[in-house]
Amino acid sequence: MMLSDWVSVFSSTQLHQVELLKQLLDRENIPCIILNRRDSFYITIGEIDLMVPRDQAVRAKKVVTDSAL
Repeated sequence: MMLSDWVSVFSSTQLHQVELLKQLLDRENIPCIILNRRDSFYITIGEIDLMVPRDQAVRAKKVVTDSAL
């Protein structure tokens, strides 16, 4: 699967938030990856995206919304 087939369902500058949501999606058997777009030198610049396959986006967004993060 190409990265263009994946969409972001959550973005944050806080890695721990993204990791927690990834665990929730894993429990729901929703494939997901973390795409870290933070600058390697200025870590306050850029965000970390939680990506899922486009066909799983609606389901994943519901899990994210229900998590109240």
